[in-house]
Amino acid sequence: MILTEVKDYVRRRGPVSLKDVALHFDVDVETARGWLDFWQRKGRLRRVGAEAVCGSHCSCGEKPGLDLYEWNPELASIPVTVD
Repeated sequence: MILTEVKDYVRRRGPVSLKDVALHFDVDVETARGWLDFWQRKGRLRRVGAEAVCGSHCSCGEKPGLDLYEWNPELASIPVTVD
């Protein structure tokens, strides 16, 4: 199932952008957003600002919409049933 594939992709890659997910799965941004929103509502995925991940003095944090998504390690071991 695609939601499981999205989960595995984010867990393997670490912080990913919405655009990364859309490009990887060859879908439009809104479809990818729906998948990421599903995991975020479950508490498994969290959205972080680019500046929190980059850690340098670049302009990542000044670009709107450049939030990244990362797997929430605190909840990673709790099983979720995807219907």
